[in-house]
Amino acid sequence: MGACAANGLELQSSFGRGAYHLSALLDDDDVVAYQTGTWLVDAVEVGDGSPPLLELARVDCLQINWTHNCEHGLVRGTKLCVDEDDSMLLRVQDEDVEFDPSQLLARVAVTWGEDGDSARLVSALPPATSLLTVESPSPLPAPPPPSAPPPPSAPPPQHSRSRRIQLLLECSEENVLSSLERFKDQATSMFGRHEQAAQIGITGDVALLELDGPIVILTLSGRFWHKRETVLRNAAAFLTAEIPEIAEVTVADEGDLLDKVVDDETGVVLEDRRSPDWNGDRGTLEYQGIDPDTRGPFPGAAGAFRTGGSMFS
Repeated sequence: MGACAANGLELQSSFGRGAYHLSALLDDDDVVAYQTGTWLVDAVEVGDGSPPLLELARVDCLQINWTHNCEHGLVRGTKLCVDEDDSMLLRVQDEDVEFDPSQLLARVAVTWGEDGDSARLVSALPPATSLLTVESPSPLPAPPPPSAPPPPSAPPPQHSRSRRIQLLLECSEENVLSSLERFKDQATSMFGRHEQAAQIGITGDVALLELDGPIVILTLSGRFWHKRETVLRNAAAFLTAEIPEIAEVTVADEGDLLDKVVDDETGVVLEDRRSPDWNGDRGTLEYQGIDPDTRGPFPGAAGAFRTGGSMFS
């Protein structure tokens, strides 16, 4: 967990909306304080009308879409409680929780115990009333004017944690097409559109055939150095990382994924859809029992792309 403020807290009130929201910086195992009962969203009182309560949780999963000025979804986690005998010790409870980003109040600095079932606060928590956004469910005085959000062109504010903020997209044909183009731009060793790949006989391309609700149907054409199943799998990983609403990425014809078209009776190769093994590395790796696709055609080259924390050749 990155360094917090001197009091061991990073307050949502110090952040903004959308890509500037504190939730965009959260990672698994972070400890957060959030509010239940009644809270404020854009100076409007929401919730069930009961008195506000401060809760603590360990972050297990984020399911949030961030835009330039909004965030919606869920933070899922495990409930934490302050130990009865030690106010600096938090213990994991066997209870799953989930809450909206608008309920997030702060990220809390802790050190986790070796057992993973307890965490020690770096600093004592302040009184709950100093964190809660609604002191009581009674009528509230007029809130101060909200601070103006930073312009879209402004760089994100510098926080203690360095992490790429990815804006998640809705599942539309336009967004799938643009995401697919970004994938092909970044996967420089896969597609014939890149000069270095074209020079060794790679002519492969992938295109959108149809968007059927949340199902993306692609077509593959040309010759690839990678297995065509690898190309599809990497395209699916990239698209779903940017567009979480996608349920499946597939092809209309399973024959599209064949690297060789072989006559069933004679075993004769009718069509070889692989690009030439230009330096013999692919054959050597296969002989050694290594999947060539884990490395790609250009050893040590920047022919890989990164998405969601994983590397694809």
